[in-house]
Amino acid sequence: MFCDKAHVFLAGPNRPSLPDVRSADIIALPPVDPTWASIGARVRLLREERGITQDQLARDMRLDRRTLACAERGRVRLTSGQLYAATLALHVPMRALFEPLLDATALRRISPTSGV
Repeated sequence: MFCDKAHVFLAGPNRPSLPDVRSADIIALPPVDPTWASIGARVRLLREERGITQDQLARDMRLDRRTLACAERGRVRLTSGQLYAATLALHVPMRALFEPLLDATALRRISPTSGV
């Protein structure tokens, strides 16, 4: 699943020609849900603060990396089980994903190396 890019494959000498694409044939991207965008932004912030790549977190959550990337942009809603897996991988309580964005000091207090 791709959430934010349309992939275009150009015809060439070794590729068959493609039919003309009309604007009616293009599928619109899912809208960004503000609530899920803020949750996704928190997941991304916590992931980056811990130096975890999308690939690593997606593997720990048993997700495709592209799905995680879409979730971080608010274009895909994660299930409660997927959110729980994220909290385990990030070593944060579930409420950290739903509270207003935390500042860097608060993030250090709940980091895995702080013993909390």
